[in-house]
Amino acid sequence: MNLFDRIGVLLSSFFSKLFGPVEKDPSTMAKGVIAKQKQSQKRLKDSLTDLIFQRKKFEAQIEKLENKKLGMKEDLE
Repeated sequence: MNLFDRIGVLLSSFFSKLFGPVEKDPSTMAKGVIAKQKQSQKRLKDSLTDLIFQRKKFEAQIEKLENKKLGMKEDLE
């Protein structure tokens, strides 16, 4: 977590204290960090899903081109 993420978490916990129910325990910061980590985990999962989809798509294209290449090679012979 970089400096700007920490500042963002601090600000969000500060505003949640101002506008939300007042909590007197330090768990507000921890809750903010956990929420940020869950968001980050979801983004990583979505990115991984997209990468897997793209890899399968490219593998299918490569196989199709290899088959086309073999067909053209047979036609030349």
